[in-house]
Amino acid sequence: MEFLFRNIPNKFNVNQIARELKISVGSAYKILKSLEKKGVLISQRVGNGIYYVLDLNNKEAENITELVLIESRNKFLVKNPRPSIYAKDLKDAEKLNRAIILFGSVLDTRDAKDVDVLFIIDKGKSKAVEDFCMKLSNLI
Repeated sequence: MEFLFRNIPNKFNVNQIARELKISVGSAYKILKSLEKKGVLISQRVGNGIYYVLDLNNKEAENITELVLIESRNKFLVKNPRPSIYAKDLKDAEKLNRAIILFGSVLDTRDAKDVDVLFIIDKGKSKAVEDFCMKLSNLI
């Protein structure tokens, strides 16, 4: 789920997915068919191949992807304490945003000069997010 989400809008066949995830083709096939049966994935036949994509209109696909991304984030932050400090600071803004994405050099270097953050917000929330960023900037 995470691989397909992180690679939207690309489509992948079972062999490509198995290779990327370093699992057997048989295991990948079983997983993909199970997720397709639940309506989480859509399969598309192109020539002789069957390609898979997430069904972004499926609520279960959205929920599973969210859980997988939360787990991935938590594993990353346990291994990388510096970004976890920034993630904790940004936690206060969760209620203002649909998503917050921390990215850039702060994730992989000790001497990052800035912090890159993408806020995905609903219409009308920009002032509240701007105020939060200014408050956080003054604290840091």
